[in-house]
Amino acid sequence: MGTAGLVIGALLGILLVALGGISFPVIDKIIHDEVIKSVILYKNTTVGYKNWADLPGGMYIEFCFFHLNNSAEVLAGGKPVLIEKGPYSYRYFKPKLNISYDHEDGTVMYSNFPTYIFDPETSNGDPSDIITTLNVPLMSIAEQLKYENPLYQEIVLTLLARIEKEDIFLEITINDLLWGYLDNMLKLVHDFDKTLVPDPHFGFMYNRNHTPGSTYEVYSGEKDAMLIANVKSFNGMDQLQWWTTPEANAINGSDGTYNHPFWSEHREEYLFSSDACRSVIMKFERHTRIKGIPTMKFSIPSFALQSGKTYPPNAGFCIPDSDHCLPDGLLNISQCQGGAPAIMSLPHFLFVDDDVRAKVDGLYPDAEKHNAFINVEPYTGASLEGALRMQFNIWMEKFVDASQMKNLPTLPFPVMWVNQHGTVNSDSADTIKAKLITPIFITNIAKWCLIGLGGAILIIVLSVAVFRKLKRKAPTKSVNGVTTSINSNGQTTEVPSDETRPLLS
Repeated sequence: MGTAGLVIGALLGILLVALGGISFPVIDKIIHDEVIKSVILYKNTTVGYKNWADLPGGMYIEFCFFHLNNSAEVLAGGKPVLIEKGPYSYRYFKPKLNISYDHEDGTVMYSNFPTYIFDPETSNGDPSDIITTLNVPLMSIAEQLKYENPLYQEIVLTLLARIEKEDIFLEITINDLLWGYLDNMLKLVHDFDKTLVPDPHFGFMYNRNHTPGSTYEVYSGEKDAMLIANVKSFNGMDQLQWWTTPEANAINGSDGTYNHPFWSEHREEYLFSSDACRSVIMKFERHTRIKGIPTMKFSIPSFALQSGKTYPPNAGFCIPDSDHCLPDGLLNISQCQGGAPAIMSLPHFLFVDDDVRAKVDGLYPDAEKHNAFINVEPYTGASLEGALRMQFNIWMEKFVDASQMKNLPTLPFPVMWVNQHGTVNSDSADTIKAKLITPIFITNIAKWCLIGLGGAILIIVLSVAVFRKLKRKAPTKSVNGVTTSINSNGQTTEVPSDETRPLLS
């Protein structure tokens, strides 16, 4: 290789390294733009829109109930002993209907139409199973009695005087407890005055199957891609109305099934839950893989549900004021549940104050089983796996005006916990790999290959140049103190060595 070849090789190597370096921001920009094009909520024009409008494969929702094993002891003031029953699993479909756009505002409005179908294969039990649990309507009436007018109080006290001890705790089927039944106490009040109790039926999911759901307004991403699917308003409210500070009433984040792109482990995210009546913070937990796709797991940190006294930023969730904060891990959601004394927590009292947990036997909190989480593909923000978990408790306390209730212990009584979960199906995972993961992998390899090839050429050129320089240097040898040098014509010249050369030569 001549001098010209070395120069050309060096220039080629430098060019390839430069191209590789320049390609990093260029390719990143191309990926960024293509991801936004795919996830933005333009009607019927993007893959993201189709997945957002009707989640592929639907989801599952599991209901686990707590059976009270010692109702007689609890009536006398004893500690409840609970046995978990279930899960009772349902396929959960929630297509979005009545979709309308406001392009000027960059938002899209829709309503849900949820459908639940019992799935015996993933269930541990049948909805006809009977459990013993707290009489929720009775506790609700007793709680509301504190705040009603004297006429209502007189009516309810008359009714409470007629209840029997067996009415405090009910033996009831899972199906009735979930989907609704005609409650005798509610019917008595309803028959007297329908304005006091408009509907005498009760069920945790009463009138929530095959019926129109809530109305949401979310950002489409037209104005800001980092706001995609974040909730702007819920049932017409830009701010919630149940809490005591603007921060607590703020609607932040998405519902977790569809998110903005470009997630980072260093950024906190928010999840809005209408059932929890608030937004809750999600923090990075660890790197994961779902069906071969790299993901990030975000979950609820313990401080998110701490008492306002323990964690002052949560003071806005204390109602009616900061003097009425519940212990750590408990959230009073009565104001958004029609006045029922409902207390929300994570399942099995995860992150709940130890003193509260000690009031019940049979709960075994485990963060892996009971915390809410989402596994997100970081480029698109796609939720490849997630579980929204929460427990519904009813505030139980003694009621001195009813002899049957005067010895009840005071505690949030666990009734059931819910696990709404889903995992990306194989077809969708393969699509993500083919259209996102593989192209990104190839482009990243190409970038480094350019740098690697250019570097290799430079190393080869440098090696050849050094070798040629060494080859041009004349070799020498020393015999008996005389150094013999061989020139390029093959002639030899004798030169005295340093040891025999005169000092003044």
